[in-house]
Amino acid sequence: MGRRTGPVLRSPVISRSYSPLLLFVPFTAIIEVMTQLDVLYRYGVLPTESATLAMAKIREVYGVRRMDLDETKKTVRVEYDATRLTEPVIHELLRCAGLDIVERMPMFVTPPPPEPVAAK
Repeated sequence: MGRRTGPVLRSPVISRSYSPLLLFVPFTAIIEVMTQLDVLYRYGVLPTESATLAMAKIREVYGVRRMDLDETKKTVRVEYDATRLTEPVIHELLRCAGLDIVERMPMFVTPPPPEPVAAK
């Protein structure tokens, strides 16, 4: 049996959802703009081995870009695509993985305003 060459037959359901013009557009032109956000959580108890393995699977979720676990500060920072996910979804993913989340931390702390200089 020989190899089939020529156009690929598509089912009518798939063909209706895609424009035939997109078949000739380079792939880089189809990528949409992503809104990247970071969220920082403080956790209480160090994650167990099973929780760590479950957290590794969170990285496979479409929209999660990066996850950093800092054991000394007991924080986890997740970088995600806000066009795909929201902060409550990230919180729920970590909680379901078994991470003991205590609070959401601010990413940056604003410095206090300078004290006024007393006039002499």
